Amino acid sequence: ISRGEVIGTFALYRSAPGGPDAAEILAVEAFSDLARLALRKERSRRARLETNQRLTNLMRNIPGMVLQWCWPAAGPIRVTYVSEGVTDVTGLDAETVMRHPRHLLRRIARDDRWPLIAQLRQSVNDLTPVRCDFSILQNDGSRKWLRLVSRPTRDDDGNVLSDALGFDITDRHESEMRLQESRAELSERLFELERTRARLEVQS
Repeated sequence: ISRGEVIGTFALYRSAPGGPDAAEILAVEAFSDLARLALRKERSRRARLETNQRLTNLMRNIPGMVLQWCWPAAGPIRVTYVSEGVTDVTGLDAETVMRHPRHLLRRIARDDRWPLIAQLRQSVNDLTPVRCDFSILQNDGSRKWLRLVSRPTRDDDGNVLSDALGFDITDRHESEMRLQESRAELSERLFELERTRARLEVQS
C-alpha cells in the first residue's frame, strides 16, 4: 500500500496448507522493502521527466534561445546546452551549435562579434554578469537582434559555466530605429521651418 492505494501483492505458494513461517515472513518484508525502493525510484524518474518536459515547453515559448557554455581552464569553449529556439534565431540546429560553437560565433555580425567576445572574456575573468545587445546575420542577409543575459560560475576544477538567455528583441529594435528616424526627420523639418522663418523676417 502506498499513499492509501494498493499497488501490488505478494503471494507465497506452498505444497501443503498452513500459515507462513518466520523465514517466509522475513522474505515478504524484504521484498516489500525492495518494492518500496523501486517504486520511489520510479516516481522520482517520472517527476524528473515531467519537470524536464515542463522546462522544455517553457523554453519553446521564450522568444529567443536558452544556452549554457563552458570556458575550460584549458582548451576551447564548449556549448553544453542550447534550446531549440537557436534555429529560429540563427538558422542553425542545436546539434550543430553544440558540436561546432564557432558556427554560432560566425553568425554574429562582424561589428558586434568582437565587442561581445571581449565582454564574455571579461565576464570569465571576474565572474561578472553580461547584458548586451547584438545582431545575428540571417541567410537572406537580414538581421535579428538579441539581448544576451548571462551569469557565470566557476567550478572546483577552474572551469567557468555560463547560463544564458538570448531574447529576440528584433521587433523592439526596429521600432526604436523607426522612432529615431522619425525624430531625426522631425528635427530636420523644424530646422528648415526655422530657417524659412528667419529668411522671411529678413525680407520683411
